[in-house]
Amino acid sequence: MPSRRQVLTTVGALSAGSAAGCLGERETAGAAVDGDGTTDWPMAHFDTVASGYNPKSVGPTEKPTERWNVEVGWSIGRPAVADGTVYLSTQTHLHAIDVESGEERWSRGPTDRTDAPGYTAPAVDDGTVYVGVSRGGGLLALDAADGSERWRYETGDERTGVDVPPIPDSVGDGGWSSLVVASDDGVVHHLDLETQEANWTFEVYGHVSRLVSRGNVVHAGTEGGEVYALYDGEGLWRRKLPGKITALGAQHDGGDVLASTFGGGVFRLRDGAHAGRTRWHTEDGPVAHEAFVVADGRVCGTDLADATVLDERSGDVQWEVDGDFGVPPAGAGDTLYLGGEDGIVAYRLDGGFGVDDVRFGGKRWHYPFEGSVGSGVTVADGAVFAVDTGGEDAPSRLVVLE
Repeated sequence: MPSRRQVLTTVGALSAGSAAGCLGERETAGAAVDGDGTTDWPMAHFDTVASGYNPKSVGPTEKPTERWNVEVGWSIGRPAVADGTVYLSTQTHLHAIDVESGEERWSRGPTDRTDAPGYTAPAVDDGTVYVGVSRGGGLLALDAADGSERWRYETGDERTGVDVPPIPDSVGDGGWSSLVVASDDGVVHHLDLETQEANWTFEVYGHVSRLVSRGNVVHAGTEGGEVYALYDGEGLWRRKLPGKITALGAQHDGGDVLASTFGGGVFRLRDGAHAGRTRWHTEDGPVAHEAFVVADGRVCGTDLADATVLDERSGDVQWEVDGDFGVPPAGAGDTLYLGGEDGIVAYRLDGGFGVDDVRFGGKRWHYPFEGSVGSGVTVADGAVFAVDTGGEDAPSRLVVLE
């Protein structure tokens, strides 16, 4: 266990931007593109910077029909889609289901330590599924073909778990070479996927609530309201914000960090010479669930009151819509997909025409669920993937709309 850092300077010896270097958008994203141009959704929030945005138009823009649905347990992670398979985590199981037919390929149940392991949302690359286990067990690396365990990384003793989805750090033409994992005792682990050992670890103050990475700089948000920038095991900077970090994102270009807080609004924090300082602060911004959609100069966050789209440059509200949107949204092409208590609603990313919440031509379609949308919305393979929590007498179901 590393010693706790007592002091982090506001600006480290290296800024996040200078350490990051220049990476193209596709290299940062880490999304797999197949031969016909469709794009997978390989990890919880699509890419390493948690943009929640698939740049390909791979979701329905007109009211969809149901491809299939299958009964699942209570979901705790947004579905991931890779190589023709959708992976869904629940309190007790990790399911791998054929994207086209809805047939289950395999299911991994309780671990050797608990009957309800609480799997995180998975991250998938090159035939391997990486998933955290919140109730002991650390990180599991599973064979994507059959779910068998390839290896396990212990983050501490048997009581130490992982409840934040793992993300890759280094992404290149050859696939992922490293993975970032946060254990529930407040330690960030940077793993070498070849050696299956930690390159470095760093202990923050309190529980890590969110992780993003850009150009080998790891950003961690905590329940105590702090945002850290870490590089090669050292702290570049740390910033205290007024509330738990509920969502975190990093820009593809420029390296600024976007953070939503519980009760304190949304912040855009600078990179470069003024790293960690506020570029803008929107006090009435959303208490965003887990992740934003960051695309086309816009930042969308959803909460139990509405969906709000901010201007990425200024933080000003561009448009918003009322609704109980209790899960992270998703974007694809020019469409924004929102999940809430009334099912899934699709809007134009630009909101249509009008001012603030008075809009025309923005709504594309609405698909009602029996219950609410659980865990989040995923867009891939020409379809929307989401869990319908069901009604009083109806079970939770993974639903695919196309």
